[in-house]
Amino acid sequence: MESVDERSLIHRAQQGDRQAWDELVRRYMKEAYYLSLKLSGHHQDAEDISQDAFVRIYGSLARFRQETSFKNWLYKIILNLFINRKKKASRVLLDSDLRTHSLPVTEKIQEPKNAVLTEESQRVIRGKINLLPERQKAVLTLYTYEGCSCDQIAELLGISYESVKMNLSLARKRMREELKGYLKKLNTNKTE
Repeated sequence: MESVDERSLIHRAQQGDRQAWDELVRRYMKEAYYLSLKLSGHHQDAEDISQDAFVRIYGSLARFRQETSFKNWLYKIILNLFINRKKKASRVLLDSDLRTHSLPVTEKIQEPKNAVLTEESQRVIRGKINLLPERQKAVLTLYTYEGCSCDQIAELLGISYESVKMNLSLARKRMREELKGYLKKLNTNKTE
């Protein structure tokens, strides 16, 4: 199938064209998976969330009016699925603080942006990101790893631009504080 613009693919998929739907999934599955992995920190959860997102989109495709991009719609669904999973998990943990049960990050995320980080550094950073409150984690992940603008994040999360800026600032501040000791240790080891 030759490169076709997104609007045309969506329209054709809405009309029942299976090839057009398959092309949309092919174009966005990798991005959906990596966003899900960055949010959840686990390979299996990332697969489940990204697949669930496409199932939901397929069921709602006829109602999609293309007022936003397909990618933004997909990201919004992924974020909602992630938040709902966390809420469900916290109910299962009977009101215990979910952040104290932060799941270990065992996979190495292999992307060009992260290639210079050691496996240990990636693990430490992911662990610290997992400690952030949900909103700060989502904002930081979308901004830093997905390259979304503050306006795009506001639209995806359904919050104001100012709220995005505030959450990004708070997340960065907390990450600096959380990583201060680790970075000091790294610098000490380099000078020895």
